[in-house]
Amino acid sequence: MNTCGRPAARPGKPANGNGPDVQHLAEFTKANTLKLAKDVDGNLVYLADTRVNLTLAQERWPKVAFHDTREHGQGMS
Repeated sequence: MNTCGRPAARPGKPANGNGPDVQHLAEFTKANTLKLAKDVDGNLVYLADTRVNLTLAQERWPKVAFHDTREHGQGMS
């Protein structure tokens, strides 16, 4: 969870190593504009209201990987 107590995830490359295609990522970004932010390192962060909404987003956007945490200064590609 992030400091606001809401589940947060960082969209990035799926586990299979293939990154989301540009169109898919653009669609994800457009559909979730109000739930996205950038962290201090400029990485995209998805802010879910609940764990259920995070799970739904992961199911609806299978080409986007959601990382629970990362180290400060670590870029996500």
